[in-house]
Amino acid sequence: MSEPNRLRALDEARSDVASARRAATDGDRHRRSQYAWSAVDAATEALADPTASRREAVAARRLLAEGLALDEPPGAHQPRRYFEEQTAGLCEADRKWVDDYLAARPSELPGDGRCLGR
Repeated sequence: MSEPNRLRALDEARSDVASARRAATDGDRHRRSQYAWSAVDAATEALADPTASRREAVAARRLLAEGLALDEPPGAHQPRRYFEEQTAGLCEADRKWVDDYLAARPSELPGDGRCLGR
């Protein structure tokens, strides 16, 4: 996978996680599940790329776990400790990149009525 595709997949996963969170807040279980699994697909795509940097792989794993957690009942999946351990293995600059990347708002979140298919 080329770098633009890998980064596109990370961006899609981040956007889909944000949409799943929004759907969960709205009480829409069906949309939450759709966006959660879309995030899982995109994060897996980025994670499967053998050229992904370590920090990209950590970000992809966190997004993958968030997508999985969002499709489960609240509190059923707590990945934080695992990802704290993963992040701890990164240098300070890479930890900051992962935290900043995951905290950033996607530039364009999918709106209602958009097709969820890829």
